Amino acid sequence: MNKFVACLIVFPLIAFTHLPVGAQTTSITYQGKLQTSAVPATGSFDFEFLLFDGLSGGNQVGPAVARNGVAVTDGVFAVSLDFGESFTGEGRFLEIRVKESGGGAFTVLAPRQNITSAPYSIKSLIADGATAAGTADTATNALSLGGVAAGQYVITTDARLTDERAPTAGSANYIQNTIIQQPASNFSISGTGTANILNAAAEYRIGNERILSTVGNENFFVGIGTGGGNTTGTFNSFIGSDAGFSNSTGSSNSFFGRRAGRSNTTGHDNSFFGQSAGLANTAGEGNSFFGVFAGASNTTGNSNSFFGLAAGTANTTGLSNSFFGSGSGFKNTTGTSNSFYGFDSGSLNTIGARNAFFGRGAGFNNTTGSDNSFFGLEAGFSNTTAVSNSFFGQHSGRDNSTGANNSFFGRSSGQSNTTGSFNSFFGRGAGFNNTTGRDNSFFGVGAGFANVDGNSNSFFGFEAGNRNTTGFSNSFFGDGAGFSNTDGRWNSFFGVFAGRANTEGDDNAFFGRAAGGFNTTGSANSFFGSSAGESNTIGGSNSFFGGAAGISNTEGNNNAFFGLNAGLENTTGGDNSYFGVSTGEVNATGIGNSFFGSGAGSVGTGGTNNTMLGRDANPTISNLSHATAIGAGARVSTSNTIVLGRGGGPDAVIVPGTLTVGVVGTGGATEVCRTIPSGLLASCGSSLFYKSDVRNFTRGLEVVSRLRPISFDWKGGGFRDLGFAAEEVAGVEPLLASFSDKGEIEGVKYRQITTVLVNAVNEQQAQIEELRALIAIQQRQIDDLKKRQKTSRKPKK
Repeated sequence: MNKFVACLIVFPLIAFTHLPVGAQTTSITYQGKLQTSAVPATGSFDFEFLLFDGLSGGNQVGPAVARNGVAVTDGVFAVSLDFGESFTGEGRFLEIRVKESGGGAFTVLAPRQNITSAPYSIKSLIADGATAAGTADTATNALSLGGVAAGQYVITTDARLTDERAPTAGSANYIQNTIIQQPASNFSISGTGTANILNAAAEYRIGNERILSTVGNENFFVGIGTGGGNTTGTFNSFIGSDAGFSNSTGSSNSFFGRRAGRSNTTGHDNSFFGQSAGLANTAGEGNSFFGVFAGASNTTGNSNSFFGLAAGTANTTGLSNSFFGSGSGFKNTTGTSNSFYGFDSGSLNTIGARNAFFGRGAGFNNTTGSDNSFFGLEAGFSNTTAVSNSFFGQHSGRDNSTGANNSFFGRSSGQSNTTGSFNSFFGRGAGFNNTTGRDNSFFGVGAGFANVDGNSNSFFGFEAGNRNTTGFSNSFFGDGAGFSNTDGRWNSFFGVFAGRANTEGDDNAFFGRAAGGFNTTGSANSFFGSSAGESNTIGGSNSFFGGAAGISNTEGNNNAFFGLNAGLENTTGGDNSYFGVSTGEVNATGIGNSFFGSGAGSVGTGGTNNTMLGRDANPTISNLSHATAIGAGARVSTSNTIVLGRGGGPDAVIVPGTLTVGVVGTGGATEVCRTIPSGLLASCGSSLFYKSDVRNFTRGLEVVSRLRPISFDWKGGGFRDLGFAAEEVAGVEPLLASFSDKGEIEGVKYRQITTVLVNAVNEQQAQIEELRALIAIQQRQIDDLKKRQKTSRKPKK
């Protein structure tokens, strides 16, 4: 019954049972207290009581006594026991066995109970025969002694009992009872003897081997050969065979165990405990060696503390070391100022100095490495010659061999590091697989977990840079930042999941939650803001600034998006520049567009080389090319068109030929025209002061409708252009053509076309006014549609 705890029988009361006439029997009463699981027992229990002649082992005396169904209340019980005439003067010990009534096997309660002297009145039963001498009549038997008092009786027929002969009284051949030491006396006694106090002047021996002595001043030597060579050493305590055997002048030493401190000669203030502890120590001072073979090879090393089996066994001259644990500092020879704590910690260290290894197997293989601190199970296990490392946590830096100046904190941090140096890994599994990588800083659980030989990386946050293997010069900050990066270089990711999927992309800067989250191989990107460039995979040389800026971009290159939702739906479009909230919001594949201002370019998709300047400046249709809208709310509807302000309307300006000017003035504000027929450049005056024969010009739409726009290649430059044919213009309205000084048709007066356009505009004004109201209604419908589109496409936070 395992629930009965040993040593729970307390306050035993043992007494004789008296018969009414006062005669004693061999029956005794035992009262005790029983506990089960540290609680006083209550119930019915079966007991067995056995008497022995020893506290443990020994022989049973008398019969076993069983008492079943004993009532126990609040732990207290009493039983009557009868062992017969078993109390004959020797020591007796009661063994009690107990189980619950009807239960399983008996439980033996330990220790056995010592039977005190009270029961020995039983011995009087044996002396009953002595009552025969209780009467004076039997005194006549004394006559048989020949009238000689019994105290003086001798055998008179043996001359040896009456003649005086050697040894005579007071002879040195007798052991005498005297206060003063009996001089020149030797004795040899066989058998077993008992004495109260033995006072030996020099030593005690067994088998002619000294086992106890106090040679010298206040020394205490116990064991064969202990302190055998001691001459003037003082205050020493040597216990064990050959302990302190060679000690001569060493003082204040305490050696316990066979051969402990055997070679010590002049060393002092040492404490050696265990077989062969400090065995070779000769002059070492202030050492404390505890355990079999602890500090066994130490000779002159000072101020060492070795605790555990074979701790510091090989140490010879090493100083100020503290080794705690079996095998700790086992091979240390001359290493100094080391602290090894734990089984086999620093076991192979030889000359390494100023190391601190804490934990089972910590720094196990370190041989000559110095200034290291390893804390945790097998921390720095494989380190051999590396210096200035600090490893804290189970298996941290376990495989490090020659890597130096590393700091690993957390379970398994830097576990696989071998030769990597100047690394700082903080967190469970941080830098786990790093082998040769150097100058890395990994902070957070799993940060830089897979890094092998990547250098100069800084990963901060849970699993930041987790998969990095050979990538270098990266900075990842935030939970999962740069998680999948393998060999990407020169990247900076800041924020939760920033650059999480990047594998080989280089020169990227991602700042904000999930910024560049799915980028894989895209390089030279800068994404700033929550989810900025989140979907980018291989797109490169992009700059996205603002929440969700470029969030849908996947392969587009050379884009610059600035502002919340700027370039929101761009996927593969490239060479775009969007500045402002929601600029280019719905443009997905457009190329070479420049949108500036809140909402600019947020209407229409596709399109190339368009320029929208101003808040809400937009095309009215998709896929325009070279269209320009300038001004807040400006709208452009056709390609190759410039619209200034909200009024709208086409405007195309073409300057043919080549204009060469030797010196150009600065700050001019007046237009320049070529005069006919002189060809001189002059200001383009429009004042009536320069005009005569002024008349109304009424032609408008009918002129415009006859003009034919054309595209062509300039012969002089070879580049493609568009405009009008001067000959055709002259045929429609000669006043719109310019002529050479020879009267040959030369060019088109593009500025004067505006005069015709004014008339055309006036002719259409009535139609415009009729449509204005309808346009306003449609505009409101478009604005409502835009708002719904923005809401549906905005990324979820």
